Amino acid sequence: METINKVLNLMNFRVVELFELYTPSNLKGEIDFHYFCSIRKVIFSSIEGHCMVFALYSGKAVIVSNIEENTYTMLEDDGGETHCFDDMILYKGQLYVVDKMGTIFWFHALSFKLVQFSPKNLYCCEENGHIRVNACENKKKLVEYDGSLYVVDLYINDERYYKWGYYLKDVFVEVYKLDQEWGKWLKVKDLGDVSFVLSKDSNFALLAQDYYGFEGNCIYFYFDHKASCFNLKNLETKVADIFWPCPTLFHPVTN
Repeated sequence: METINKVLNLMNFRVVELFELYTPSNLKGEIDFHYFCSIRKVIFSSIEGHCMVFALYSGKAVIVSNIEENTYTMLEDDGGETHCFDDMILYKGQLYVVDKMGTIFWFHALSFKLVQFSPKNLYCCEENGHIRVNACENKKKLVEYDGSLYVVDLYINDERYYKWGYYLKDVFVEVYKLDQEWGKWLKVKDLGDVSFVLSKDSNFALLAQDYYGFEGNCIYFYFDHKASCFNLKNLETKVADIFWPCPTLFHPVTN
């Protein structure tokens, strides 16, 4: 019997850095367990010469820690108002956060305040000129692509329907690009060959043709314990059966 030796040559493959992420560590047990577990996202950055750690909590608050001074501050806007934040991102070396209404703020390191960056109240997911008020959940996620800042708005209905062998909730997605020069939102209906991936630690963009199993002009996210794909062209959601990266990158968008 002839044996054929197969060699896996790693020189035939390339490595691509998708994103940089940080996770909290509580090795000494100095932080309350429930307080520690409520952290949803962590960003580390050096701003104005200071080492900053930003933590987004499940309660929608963002807390910044100055490592050098070992201080903790809950972020407010310049009027002293707190907001319920859905996501945060490090964009062009600056921290940006988006609240549940779609307003984006950036962090001012000297005042430790949030400064409004985008127009207020991004009303997304309109249908026939009317806002989809029947959606029980809506989450806004920040994505950087080609030097621009995008907001992905996900609306999730309670009503379930049967499709592709699964009982699914109705999910609707819209994408907006921030026009920084004119200070307005531009609705994006076609991402071309680009796909947005909304993971638990970072959101990023990929060229679908470079990754096996991906479709262009789609938003990938984890929902109902499975990786899902929303197509911006036909406005349909389906289960992503063939998918890379693996679903362990995700947590439900309702968190």
